[in-house]
Amino acid sequence: MWLIENAPELPGKEEAITTCLMRGWVEVLQDAVPKGQLGPDGLPDRNDPFKGHGTIYRITDSGWAVINRTHTWVMATFAVSLLALVAVVLQMWQQ
Repeated sequence: MWLIENAPELPGKEEAITTCLMRGWVEVLQDAVPKGQLGPDGLPDRNDPFKGHGTIYRITDSGWAVINRTHTWVMATFAVSLLALVAVVLQMWQQ
């Protein structure tokens, strides 16, 4: 049984997940997984522990890149190397 603690149902969560799916940041790992809530004692209801079905998502490599901001680093290194190339070409042109 999968157990995710302190995972509240947030407003706008479905829209955010749909956006992440469209951008390729997450993918569906398993669909139609039974889900329910833990009681105040921290245990599931013995009679009916599952109240519905949900989906489990996995963060893709591009999703991790967005989280870690690696795209910004790639663009920054590209800009620096382009400026270095322009400086070399200008230096050679002046001679």
